[in-house]
Amino acid sequence: MRLTREADYGVQLLLMLGEGRERSVTARPAIAGRLGISPDFAAKILRKLGRAGLVRSFAGAHGGYTLARAPSRIDLASVIEAIDGPIEMARCGNSGRGPCLMDRGCTGRAGLERVQDDVRRLLAGYALSDLGGLAGARTSGRTRKGRGGRRAARDRGLAAPRAAGPLAARAALNAETS
Repeated sequence: MRLTREADYGVQLLLMLGEGRERSVTARPAIAGRLGISPDFAAKILRKLGRAGLVRSFAGAHGGYTLARAPSRIDLASVIEAIDGPIEMARCGNSGRGPCLMDRGCTGRAGLERVQDDVRRLLAGYALSDLGGLAGARTSGRTRKGRGGRRAARDRGLAAPRAAGPLAARAALNAETS
């Protein structure tokens, strides 16, 4: 499993906003410049994150963007789903894209759905504040009600070691799923 380029920049964008002083507002051109992407691409990502309630926008001469909640309350699964839609391992994962051509004789559907649920729980167990250098409470050892979480994933042997950044978290996930 690999993050899309857009989701990767979405994580990095949120980490960047989380580094700022509380309630500080960062303009879109500054966000784009710091991430090395075009202002239009930044706007596309910011729109999706805004619709998901992860960032707030402020209009005007001193407008820009800020996190909508603390970094410890924004998990990776929410970021990825805000950008790319539901986390799916296969077409049979309740995507609404129609039935799989092998639906009748498929012996792997139940297993793939379990893997998909485990991957989502693993990602939901990491908050932005877990990815390094951000203020806010860490989620380590905390289980989120109804979603599993890092402790539940660790108990099932699914949790990756603490990552130093979004790329390390992605590498750990890639290693687990390959």
